[in-house]
Amino acid sequence: MAHGTPDYGPTAALKTVYTALDLAELAARLGSPVTFDRRGNVIWFDDFSGSLCNWKRALYGDDSSAEITNLHSRSGAFSVECIAEATINRYAGLTNTRAVPVLSRIGFELSFSMCDNNWWLELLTVLQTPTEYHEANVYWDESTKKLNYYGNDLLYHEFGPAIPLEYDLYAFNTLKVVVDYVNHKYVRALLNSVAVDMSTYDYRYIVAPATPYLHFSIHNRTREAAVKTMYLDDVIITQNEP
Repeated sequence: MAHGTPDYGPTAALKTVYTALDLAELAARLGSPVTFDRRGNVIWFDDFSGSLCNWKRALYGDDSSAEITNLHSRSGAFSVECIAEATINRYAGLTNTRAVPVLSRIGFELSFSMCDNNWWLELLTVLQTPTEYHEANVYWDESTKKLNYYGNDLLYHEFGPAIPLEYDLYAFNTLKVVVDYVNHKYVRALLNSVAVDMSTYDYRYIVAPATPYLHFSIHNRTREAAVKTMYLDDVIITQNEP
């Protein structure tokens, strides 16, 4: 058997079968949820196929909830139903804390579906080292259809074009945000087919002693006194993003 051949092409002519183009394609064909953007090395993901044991619920509002469901999903049989109560500025979602990876360009990806207006989707991230604090947040505002990022000036700023999404609980959208933790910059955001360069944007960065951890939260937040429901699926963390 030949050794050292590339995993991206055949080594002999085949007429009745085809070879897998690469290992990422093979993984996708075997059911991996990592199909939206395959750049970077996956260090962790959750498709919510079992339970919420990897997560802590992030809820604001007595009637807000986040529970595993089999009503809708992007992949597999389950997702998380996040219901924000019928009060302005309430939210429902999940939060996760992990060990700090080697600092590089790190990607945060999630998929979601929705069926209503007057709310927004939040991705909040904090990475701390023994000497540094990094905070990079992005949200999609349903009212303007635009993405917003959290800057080093402690303010949110709109960026990129308006990106309308389908109001259909069966139609899952995917958001991926890449952050450069070496140069203290955002890198890019992808929302479905729209890619936006963020390489000139600073996130909040300060030099301060801290306990090392990587923390991220995903919420849907209300803009009116009405129940807002989001289905969350396929959360993926990558490192070494190009």
